[in-house]
Amino acid sequence: MKLTQEERRMLDGTYGDQVASAMVLLTKLGEAYDAEKLIDIRGAHLFAWKINGEMPGDVVLGQIEQMAGGATLRVPCTTNPVCLNPDLAERLDIPRDMAEEHGPNIAKLQQLCKNIGAIPTYSCHFHYPFQPKLGDSYALTESNVCMFANAWYGIRSNMEGDLTALAAAIVGKTPYYGMHLAANRRGRVLVRLSEDMDPYTLRTADFGAISYHAGKVIADDRIPVYDGFPQTMGPTQVKYMQPQIANTSAPLFHIVGVTPEAPTLEAAFGGKVPREAIHVGRRELIDAYERLNTTDKSAIDIIAIGCPHCTLEEIRELASLLEGRRISANLRVLIGTSSAVGALAHRMGLAHTIERAGGILLTDMCTVGILLLGLIREWNIRYVATNSACAASICAEHPAFVPGIDIRFGSTRQCVRAALTGRWEESNADE
Repeated sequence: MKLTQEERRMLDGTYGDQVASAMVLLTKLGEAYDAEKLIDIRGAHLFAWKINGEMPGDVVLGQIEQMAGGATLRVPCTTNPVCLNPDLAERLDIPRDMAEEHGPNIAKLQQLCKNIGAIPTYSCHFHYPFQPKLGDSYALTESNVCMFANAWYGIRSNMEGDLTALAAAIVGKTPYYGMHLAANRRGRVLVRLSEDMDPYTLRTADFGAISYHAGKVIADDRIPVYDGFPQTMGPTQVKYMQPQIANTSAPLFHIVGVTPEAPTLEAAFGGKVPREAIHVGRRELIDAYERLNTTDKSAIDIIAIGCPHCTLEEIRELASLLEGRRISANLRVLIGTSSAVGALAHRMGLAHTIERAGGILLTDMCTVGILLLGLIREWNIRYVATNSACAASICAEHPAFVPGIDIRFGSTRQCVRAALTGRWEESNADE
């Protein structure tokens, strides 16, 4: 890999040990992927690693601390959520011993973010403070963050690990390979809605189910191109089209007429004719829902919304559905979002409406990650409902992460109706 004179000085320690260590990692990464050079990045998203108190987590935290100690970030960096926001522990009835167990590692990471100048967004959704432009290069951890940013903004990032993203942020550069090359970003598989599907009646949960089905069929790193979808789709809807990550390693998708690199079908495929087409109709959609619903029981213990973190648009919708109503007793409704969105929701009165109804706005936390803390046993949880196909697929297909639970997956309205009645009901006309 060719290095500039300045990059060689970084590597030989002229700019300090932290920069040199970061350069060693990046050059090894570049050589492993046959990158010809390093390129400048505009920003990074750090720390996809979740703090769960297990030994591998402790080891990774130690490696992060060693690389970041005394370093200064050269580009703006946002941060991923943690499993537990200590400020919400009492509100969530987190046992004291559990909060004390995880508190030290969380505090270490938060202090580290402060020391290196990272922006403490603690969110799994790519948003403020970046002002991305089409074609900009970034170094992003977290599958939801990376896939959404690649698709919606047309920026370029590989799906980085904790240490490679941090190294790139310290150096301000990343190896030129993978999703940074235009040729690697072209679509490989066409996913088209069948004639029996009206695209303008699709709910956000349907977008997730379609993406989940596509990932099952593709099952490798080929980039899907979705055709026939509503041209009115915004970031909230596109954000939910990421459950393919449960079954593929593609860090990108295109939606014809919606995402910037796919103004036309021809552009999405780089002028080539797609070799494979997947058609998604009512039968495939029903099959996806059946896979993501692991029980036919109507009982619900907890409702988790916000995987990825809710946008302000979603918070507004939830507030309108809960206005003047009351969530069923003994049922937890957890709504994950960032502190920035949470602050706006409070200023707009939306958070008050949700909390008065009995919901809890989770800020800075991973909505699914909270279940990894062992709260399933502490809270005696068996049945979890969600509007997120991403969360549902994690719980349904990776039971080792969240053992002993069954999933109900459906629309936001279904989840709210279950919150009010205490029982899951199948979809009906008012959806």
